[in-house]
Amino acid sequence: MKTTLIRSLTAAALFGGLTSTAWALTPAEETSVLFMKQEEKLARDVYQVLHTQWGAKIFSNIAASEQKHMNAVDTLIAANGLEDATPEAAGEFTYPELQELYDQLVEQGGASLADALAVGVAIETEDIADLEDALAVVEDAATRRVFTNLLNGSLRHLAAFNNFDETTIGTGTGKGGKKVGKGKAAKNKGAKAKKNKNNKKNRKGGGSKGKGGNKSGKGKN
Repeated sequence: MKTTLIRSLTAAALFGGLTSTAWALTPAEETSVLFMKQEEKLARDVYQVLHTQWGAKIFSNIAASEQKHMNAVDTLIAANGLEDATPEAAGEFTYPELQELYDQLVEQGGASLADALAVGVAIETEDIADLEDALAVVEDAATRRVFTNLLNGSLRHLAAFNNFDETTIGTGTGKGGKKVGKGKAAKNKGAKAKKNKNNKKNRKGGGSKGKGGNKSGKGKN
């Protein structure tokens, strides 16, 4: 999910909105924006499954935020006249690496609530890294605005997972959860997500994780 080949997306900003661009995006840039949409979908779909399984409102709240992230990326897709092949069905993706990652995260998150929180930590940590990589090279004002909003959202989501208290499962707003979020959850994230990240890096080797010749990026609300 690393964003390494985004250079300068040229969508135009107009009073905080987006309009058609004067310059065409490169194939790599188009792929980057399209991959971003499905990366956001992965987060949303995983959190929806975990909410159904564990009933912790934190997952439904953040899933709703991820939907807004998808909507934000949709503005970039529309502004550039891109064809969006994102599947409508939950848990389905056109990028094999995202499909594999989704399946792995859902399985990991089904083991226990602590493991589900660890999955949240893993997703948001990776998203933050991807967005920071993208913002290091993106120059277009409209695209930077969207990516920055997504980044800020992921930072908030990460803090929420790290501070979650299992005793407040009905609201997902407790702050006593450092033992869960930063203790076991963070540890699980390191052990279980590392394999996923290495797999993604292998894809990057030939073309940058989806962004290069095949792709990505991500972020808030």
